[in-house]
Amino acid sequence: MTNPSPPGAPAPAPRAATSNLALIAFVLIMAGLLAIGLFSRSWRPAPPPALPEGAEVEAARDSLAGGLNITTVDLRFQESLTRGPQIPILVSLNRRIEAAEPLLVAAQKRAPRNARLASWLGHLELARHRYERAERRYRSAIDLAPRDGEARLGLGVTLAMMARTEGDPGRSRSHLLEAIAQFASVPETDSSFYLPALFNRVVLLTQVDRHDEARRWSERYRELDPGSSWSVVLTRMFEERK
Repeated sequence: MTNPSPPGAPAPAPRAATSNLALIAFVLIMAGLLAIGLFSRSWRPAPPPALPEGAEVEAARDSLAGGLNITTVDLRFQESLTRGPQIPILVSLNRRIEAAEPLLVAAQKRAPRNARLASWLGHLELARHRYERAERRYRSAIDLAPRDGEARLGLGVTLAMMARTEGDPGRSRSHLLEAIAQFASVPETDSSFYLPALFNRVVLLTQVDRHDEARRWSERYRELDPGSSWSVVLTRMFEERK
């Protein structure tokens, strides 16, 4: 026998209503999962920023024939600004940069949201060892295009060079750790810049004593770039640590 409800007690909710609510919740959850799955299959990473065009850009790139000769010691650097092989040029690098910079600045005024131009101006600062200015240029490029591998690589190299000139050990390590994070953020789909970033990531991981992680990423590099001179460098690096 069931006990009768006391006088004035609310009537129990119908079981059918409760079942309907559970069914609706289940349907909504499944619909959400389906939507996420469809989005994941259809999503593609944004392509790298297009190469800038225009008379100023062409003149600037012509001024920089022969390359930027950016010295990064044990790190790799790659850029899309200069064209052709690096060859000896009679005009000094500073003179060539001074000729190219105002042209790129003019091009940037016409296309202020072109991340590639911001990266290129960062390269000019990096080539002159003006690291704080280079950092600002690269960060502005990343603000415009967060997945731009060229800007991430440039910023990572800049931070690594800043670490080497920083007198405070704590700040130096902080620069190295952020540089590692920048290299790790270069998309694998950005083929021109992913391998240099991955190589640099391995080098800096060893410098901050994260050797197991460095070894793991070194193996990944050698899988992607077997037999290259860079793979040989990494192989020797870990052989010497045995």
